[in-house]
Amino acid sequence: MLVCVCVCVCVCPFGGGGGGGDGGGGHARYTGVGNALVTIARTEGPRSLYRGLTATVGGVAPYTGLKFAAYAQVKTMMSAFMGKLLFGTAWVVLEWVGERSGG
Repeated sequence: MLVCVCVCVCVCPFGGGGGGGDGGGGHARYTGVGNALVTIARTEGPRSLYRGLTATVGGVAPYTGLKFAAYAQVKTMMSAFMGKLLFGTAWVVLEWVGERSGG
């Protein structure tokens, strides 16, 4: 989950927190990502680049936690199932080989 928070912090300035590139009149306010970041930081202050970060992390954190828990549970179930499947398959092969060899 710490990785998720770090990604949100790094990506948040690029998330369009400055009101978007289109001023509503059909004319782009910024010429590119770099220009948008510099313009927003100068006009609204550097903190404005992280507007909405708390909401973003708050929304992503439960999803990430549930995804991790589900992954761990499925991994445990699949490893147990695959272990039984492989053991069962090996047992059948050994039985078949034993029957064919006359033992």
